[in-house]
Amino acid sequence: MYKSPKTMTKFLTALFLGILPICSLGEAASATVLIKPSAPEITYGGRWEKSSDQLYRVGHGAAYLQATFTGDRIEAKINDKGQEIFWLARIDDGYLQRFKAQKDTTVLGNYLGKGTHKLFLVRDTEGGAGITDFTGLVLPSEGKLLPETTPPRYKLEFVGDSISAGAYALGREFEGGTSYMETESSYLAFGPLLARQLKAEYSVLGESGEGVVSNYQEPSHSSACHAADSYLRTFSSSRLPLWQETGKEPDIVILNHGTNDYLSNRIPKAEDFTAGYRHLIEVVRSKHPQAVILCVSPIPIAEYQITNPLIAQAVQAEQAKGDTKVFYVPVNSEAPLLQKSDYAGDNEHPLAKGHKKIADFLFPIVYGILKNNK
Repeated sequence: MYKSPKTMTKFLTALFLGILPICSLGEAASATVLIKPSAPEITYGGRWEKSSDQLYRVGHGAAYLQATFTGDRIEAKINDKGQEIFWLARIDDGYLQRFKAQKDTTVLGNYLGKGTHKLFLVRDTEGGAGITDFTGLVLPSEGKLLPETTPPRYKLEFVGDSISAGAYALGREFEGGTSYMETESSYLAFGPLLARQLKAEYSVLGESGEGVVSNYQEPSHSSACHAADSYLRTFSSSRLPLWQETGKEPDIVILNHGTNDYLSNRIPKAEDFTAGYRHLIEVVRSKHPQAVILCVSPIPIAEYQITNPLIAQAVQAEQAKGDTKVFYVPVNSEAPLLQKSDYAGDNEHPLAKGHKKIADFLFPIVYGILKNNK
């Protein structure tokens, strides 16, 4: 069984992300100007609830914002309400900084020098950790935001479980006290990796333990939130408000569900799973009539062998009903895509290098669809 001391996560984080401690960037300064989250120069990716001009809320991993600015420092007003939520920030071509938000204001960059700078800020922790309030960026009084360049041509949406959320992507801790969320990186999950390869906008709905009809270790059939229910929500941790797409519609929605259903205490019948998967497809289709839906099989080989024929049946049934834009992608049809060393010691959760293999596998498929749909 893979064992990693507490320092291993820090090592892996530095290796894959180039992390520097956020506290090294300096103190916040006086003579500042607050930029509202509604400023048109800020661009967002993922599900952000625009509560008001002064407050945006986010409750999913890999949700991000970008802004171009002038001034020698930049801060963010992020309120995670004491929840265990990690963020990444990068200024220009520098290192990604991994941090927990500080009270009131977090310094993201300082002593940056004169000229124009670019901020990339992303929530690295899945929605199950809670909801974040974002109330703006802070610049020095002489600083300002600049209009964004041409937006990405394509948009991808990823819907799945802990694998899509990047759980244990930084290495699994069996001792040393490191927490589940500390070893997760939504940024390094296969979805954002694939989207960045394609220079596409992206949104990720990845929830640990979530299943199509049965969640991880769900004791019996209940009113628990499952994949289709979660898809309709703005925040995974709250039934309301429901999500209303206000930005660009996704060109492709990539589903990666089915693993947790067969890790539960209530193994679903084949016909129930297939019906549930069809319902998930239909819910996504009701929201995105023109999108291509790719139903990607579970990555772990044990769950793949069970669900492979069931997901294929669900897709075939939807195609027979007239949906010409839904397809099945079996990742292990020729051989296991990932090897034991690509997992975080459990043969279920890929490490960062495993996510890279998944993204590389999907790249030609997704690229081909986007190219043909121009």
